Amino acid sequence: MSLLGKTFVIFILLQPFLDFYFFYVPPLSKIFPFAISTIIRIIFTAVLAIFYLREKPDRKVLKWVLIYLGVCIVYFALHVLNARHFNSFSTTNFNFSLFGEAFYLIRMLIPVFIILLTTHVDFGFATFSVLTQTLAWIVSGSIVLFNLIKLSLASYGDGFISGNIFEWFTNGDPGSFYGFASKGFFYYANSISGVVLLLVPFILYLIFTAPKWNNLSLAVVQLLSCLMLGTKTAMLGYLALLFGTLLIFLFTYSLGKEKTLHRSSIGLSFLLLLIAGSIIPFSPMSNRSLTNDVTITEKNSNKAALLKQQQVLKRELEHKAHGKITPLMRYIQANYQEYSLNPEFVNGKYSYIIDPEFWSEVMKAPLKKRMDYRYLEKAMLDRVKKINNNHLDNWFGITYTRMNNIFNLERDFLSQWYSMGFFGVLILLGPMVFLTLKFIYLLLFKFKSYFNFLNASMTLAIVGIIGFSVYAGNILDFLTSAVLLAFFVGQTNVFFKHSDPKNKPLLRTL
Repeated sequence: MSLLGKTFVIFILLQPFLDFYFFYVPPLSKIFPFAISTIIRIIFTAVLAIFYLREKPDRKVLKWVLIYLGVCIVYFALHVLNARHFNSFSTTNFNFSLFGEAFYLIRMLIPVFIILLTTHVDFGFATFSVLTQTLAWIVSGSIVLFNLIKLSLASYGDGFISGNIFEWFTNGDPGSFYGFASKGFFYYANSISGVVLLLVPFILYLIFTAPKWNNLSLAVVQLLSCLMLGTKTAMLGYLALLFGTLLIFLFTYSLGKEKTLHRSSIGLSFLLLLIAGSIIPFSPMSNRSLTNDVTITEKNSNKAALLKQQQVLKRELEHKAHGKITPLMRYIQANYQEYSLNPEFVNGKYSYIIDPEFWSEVMKAPLKKRMDYRYLEKAMLDRVKKINNNHLDNWFGITYTRMNNIFNLERDFLSQWYSMGFFGVLILLGPMVFLTLKFIYLLLFKFKSYFNFLNASMTLAIVGIIGFSVYAGNILDFLTSAVLLAFFVGQTNVFFKHSDPKNKPLLRTL
């Protein structure tokens, strides 16, 4: 393996460690203006780019790379120009930063480069297999281990968990999920959920084609880690990918494209479903749903008090004072908890002091919406865009730094549309989406040449993670999950190239 390939392997294996929580909180987060892990990734990417150029890649590829970078520069200039004139109720205008915006653009370009680099390096099947299994053991294995010894960060809220998986069965009180859902030492539960799920279909592929005890054990560990994370993304995503991979295998086997049906593989699939079905009712995910249902039922049961609150809110809105602190502000501050509003929103960067009328409208919304964080995140951004009243924001965005200083929207693609606009989404996320659509097209319309269990499983993993990112967010904007997704997109592109009858077939041996 070349120096480029060896360095790239190290970079890929570093990704889970660079997502450790401690990089993103004081004291480490105070050393530089940006996260140390992001700076390490940028330095690594620069080194990889130098090694890549030393290998004298295809001039046509370099030509397209230069054109792409030119488009990025033009877009960024227009993006910043649009950002200079911004109207809002905030005295700071949400602290737009040119340096922060440029840094974000560089961050978003790293996954695009990883796709290019993976296609160029062309890891063999065996190397890719070892890398994927190693990543799965690091991520899922650490989540399970630290849960069992009760030394894991909680997925929801701050601090450590209060109990491990065995204590789920004896404490099902509403709200217990706060002390039970665990994410190891990773930063964001949703982001690391995306990483776990990305690796699932390939591990299942190995089990269905060449079952070995280490992979059978790894599949169980992956399931347990999804249960322990306590997010709907992790658990429901795992079940969807398990069903999807099983159906793909049975379909390819029925066509004769896979020659062997291993009983142990089918048996493990049913065992995984049995484990999931047995534990899910006691899991943090189920407890969180129960907690939300109990809260909504209790609040809605007191209709008279709710009606009285709405009437008082209406009067306060009609009698606004002209001073700094108005009666409406005082009412919101005193009563927002009665409306089940999270203090992080009401007292946050887009607080009731900045825009009390907005929060008064939120308080009139149905309880289920008031408890939906993504609804509130989107509502705040819509309000800011409405006040700015600039149609170019749809095309160039309100900027990442402004959006982040309002609230991070937990829906990928939509989040990038608010921050970078349609052109930003097209330029920064377009290459990944385009290649994914290409894979789907080849599987469906070039079926004979390209449809096989490996190609379909890899495509399922990519489509699944992109879908989960739209549903849950915090995947494409976080480099651990984004880099590994880009690595899978690039490697899938390599697998499809080997499926082309004009190219050398892929050697699928371990």
